[in-house]
Amino acid sequence: MKEKDWTDEGLDLNLLFRPRSLAIIGVSQDPSKGGGFIWSRVQKQGYQGKKYPVSRSCTELDGVPCYRSVGDIDEPIDLVIAAIPAAAVERVLTDCAQKRIKFVVVHAAGFAELGGEGRALQERILLVARNSGMRVVGPNCMGIFCPDVRLNTIVELE
Repeated sequence: MKEKDWTDEGLDLNLLFRPRSLAIIGVSQDPSKGGGFIWSRVQKQGYQGKKYPVSRSCTELDGVPCYRSVGDIDEPIDLVIAAIPAAAVERVLTDCAQKRIKFVVVHAAGFAELGGEGRALQERILLVARNSGMRVVGPNCMGIFCPDVRLNTIVELE
């Protein structure tokens, strides 16, 4: 892949902070696990955009069909939240790049903070993002909070 020339295209942050559609990768039936927590948080807070749970272990979650990958989703996706182990992030970002997803939030830890191997992985995911024009929030991200669209992957609101 050739590194993409950067322009003002893709700098509009509305798709990050006001996504019309959201895929959560790594969802689980267990709300104590990363993807399960994020899915339940998004459901409880009332995010009204389209929601696509992505899982290799669930076929449905809260009555919503799960997808095996973002590539299986026929609709456009504005934002992906990746709640998966670090080792799977490169493959997932490659899938997101093929689908032309502009924003991905990476919750995983296990990158440059762990030393050489993690730093190399972080450089590879950065290269995928740069080559596709994708913006990545993270890794090691706690989540995002966008009250005007009721998107909250971080904290419990009373």
